[in-house]
Amino acid sequence: MPAVNYYELLGVPPDAAPDQIEAAFKQRARKYHPTLHPGDQAAALVYHQLCTAFRVLKNPATRSQYDLQLRRSAAPTPSAAPRTPSAQPSRAFRPPSSRSPVQKGHVADVSATTAAARVASGASQSRAALPHRRRTTALMRARHAIEFAKRVLWWGLSAAVHVMLIWILARWPYVGQAVERVVLPIDIGIRPLVEPEPLDIGHEIIPEEPEDIAVEEVQPDAVEPDPLALNEAEREAALAVVAVEGGPYRMRSAAGRAKAMQGGGATSGSESAVSAGLQWLKAHQLSTGAWKADREETRWANVGLTGLATLAFLGAGHTHHKGNYRRTVGAALAYLKSQQGTDGSICFRHQERRPGQMYLHGIATLALAEAYAMTKDPLLREATQRAVDFLLETQNSTGGWRYYATSSDADSSIAGWIVMALRSARYAGLEVPEKAFDGARKFFASVTDKASGATSYMVNMPPSSPALIAVGLLCNQYLGIDRDDPYIVRAGILINKFPAEWMDTKNPVDIENMPKTHPAANSYYFWYYANLALHQRRGEAWEQWHPQVRKTLIGAQVKKGSEQGSWPPYSRWARVGGRVYSTALAVLTLEVYYRYAPIYREVVDKVLAAYGRALTSYNEFSTLARRRDSRAIELREEAMADLEAYLRLSTPEDGKPTHKRRAKATRLLITLHRHAEDYPKTIALLRSLPKAFPELVKEPAHTRTIADLYLTQARKLAKLGNTTASQKAEAEAMKLYYELVHADPQKNAALELWLAERTFEQQDWDRAVDLYKQRAKRYEQRQRKDERNALAHTYRRIIACYGNLRRHRLAALWLERLEKLLGPTLTIRRERAALAVRLGRYTEARRVYESIVPAVKQWSPEYWQARYDVFRMMIEEGRGADVARRIDTLAARRPDLGGPESRRRLLALRRQAVQPR
Repeated sequence: MPAVNYYELLGVPPDAAPDQIEAAFKQRARKYHPTLHPGDQAAALVYHQLCTAFRVLKNPATRSQYDLQLRRSAAPTPSAAPRTPSAQPSRAFRPPSSRSPVQKGHVADVSATTAAARVASGASQSRAALPHRRRTTALMRARHAIEFAKRVLWWGLSAAVHVMLIWILARWPYVGQAVERVVLPIDIGIRPLVEPEPLDIGHEIIPEEPEDIAVEEVQPDAVEPDPLALNEAEREAALAVVAVEGGPYRMRSAAGRAKAMQGGGATSGSESAVSAGLQWLKAHQLSTGAWKADREETRWANVGLTGLATLAFLGAGHTHHKGNYRRTVGAALAYLKSQQGTDGSICFRHQERRPGQMYLHGIATLALAEAYAMTKDPLLREATQRAVDFLLETQNSTGGWRYYATSSDADSSIAGWIVMALRSARYAGLEVPEKAFDGARKFFASVTDKASGATSYMVNMPPSSPALIAVGLLCNQYLGIDRDDPYIVRAGILINKFPAEWMDTKNPVDIENMPKTHPAANSYYFWYYANLALHQRRGEAWEQWHPQVRKTLIGAQVKKGSEQGSWPPYSRWARVGGRVYSTALAVLTLEVYYRYAPIYREVVDKVLAAYGRALTSYNEFSTLARRRDSRAIELREEAMADLEAYLRLSTPEDGKPTHKRRAKATRLLITLHRHAEDYPKTIALLRSLPKAFPELVKEPAHTRTIADLYLTQARKLAKLGNTTASQKAEAEAMKLYYELVHADPQKNAALELWLAERTFEQQDWDRAVDLYKQRAKRYEQRQRKDERNALAHTYRRIIACYGNLRRHRLAALWLERLEKLLGPTLTIRRERAALAVRLGRYTEARRVYESIVPAVKQWSPEYWQARYDVFRMMIEEGRGADVARRIDTLAARRPDLGGPESRRRLLALRRQAVQPR
């Protein structure tokens, strides 16, 4: 029976499947691997016994032979003598011997089956049994002698036959090329390693990647409103007028219009009238995108009418990019651009004489400027800027404009439209020099009587129309008149002396004389300017004025018939512009509640009022967000608008209380933007904190938050397919992570590993090798066994980085560290040889490859690969003749040369070897 039962050694039954044997071997071999027990001879003995058992049992042929021997040794034989301590096991399966004792706890059944144990058990037998044992031994020797004699005859016959065959073969003639026998050198300094595949720890070990770095879920904070701010916001007073200039178009959204209906002056009736008016305008748009006047002789006004209609759609938030009238607005803008000349002017181009040229151009420019400001459409920018440039070129010495581009005088009516156009162009970001506004201030100062509040049509003319009072008030406010100027109050009082009224008359004579007899009757032009001018302050004059205009316009709108939704053209200027003119101006007048943000508001403290609104909006949003109410999104947008307004109105110089409120508002705004997944704005606000509010910044958590947001943004962009922007955002995140890791590697170990692996994947070799070297240094300092595989992986990453950087000498130095850690495994030897080749050290590489040859199984694929590498290095050394002879020798012994592919490669190498270099 074999000295060691391999099945018991591996802990498997005799009928175990191959995969069970392999699994058992892996489990036990890992426990006794020499690298885990350096210098422990007992562990080394057990390990080599396990390897022997695995080699025997994994091969079906050797396993069947071993099983047969086990059965024979276990089967009882009547004629066989009892087993004695001197009985020797079969040498075919004897494990490597060792004089070192096996320590307790390694393999329990090994010591029980050793020869020493059998000798010890035999020595305990009684001396009285010695004669019997001697007789048994003598009988066995006699039996062996008889059997040997029987075999001698057959042995002799077999020997004679073999001698005769050898003599015949020796006399057989052979003609052919003599093959020189070459004995390959063997590096006896390196013992062939037993490296079962499951224990080859030289291969790359990938550590588990840390969890995704993600931004924590945003939970809106519960913020109580500031009672002082709310109380002050509710108090109204007329003692001070505070400038609160805001974004002019932010109220045109659906939320802004809804807010205007909640207390801003708009009603359901006014909004229904606006919707019906827009429907009528849409239905009467021409295929060219224009709107036309009612009479043929006034068709020159079509450009101005198209501009007014376009402004009506834009005033309700409808552009060529969004809203229910995208095609309508798009066609109108295209028509206005088509009417622009090479000089930039926009007017009716089908008549040589162009009446009201600057009227048309001013209104068209205002429409283009608002459309561009609301959409930032690059296709509108050039045309709008050229139109603005034309206005700048035609501004005359008075500071104003007149009917034609060449006029030397000016009137306030035309100047009113142009001042609005220039102001909108500046809001849109177009180039409008300040000198243009300086000239306009000069002109309106010359036609405005601040003492009375009236405005004249032209210089040195008496006031003649209530409409011009409104034009002068609006333009003076737009041009920056001081908020405390008494003129504003006087002009408002003067406007309210002309209450709106409607006269339903179709008589042309009455309509022509109406401005003289009833100055405010049916005056769409006056109502439009008065509503817009008084809305800027929203004081007592506004509250007295706008309800009557709203009621008058709603009552005058056509409610049925083919013209349903329009307004009758029963006014002096409507006779020129027709029903399009009256309808567009009526709609614009009713849109005043949200068309522009007012310039002035009457509150005691603008900062506290804005702060109170912001906190109230945020608290409403926070409550609905916790309930997962769908209305929370709308309230979130409102809260963001209020917070941004507060930050815009307040200044850091307002003192400590304001600074604290600004800090709180900024923090809440960051939370809202994160909740909305608006990462660019969130990041911008976070980056502004260190300078504006250093008390809110806690490093390194602040930097980590920004980096996490960049990474989250990158992943979101990647899902949307925007690869370029995603890569840019990820690069920003990794740059910040890199700073964090270098600042405190101990606290960011998981982040360091993730960052190292990510930079390696991105082939950022310099940064990756820096991170891996830092990590390897900590592993080496700790010297923990459980980090051995991670350290080996780190070494391999460093070697790969240096290899890609073509720093092969450094790669070779780190490979020496890896070899010292893992031992001279075959994988490491091959890598060492590959590095030697890159460095041009062919002799060194050959010697490494030659050391691999005896370490692998003869005639295996690894053997032929090692031989091929040896020959390749010999050719590089200039020993081509030796290579040819050695390949011939191998071909004589193994004609197949390891298979078709190996044979092809070796023969190609032989041809290369014999070619002159």
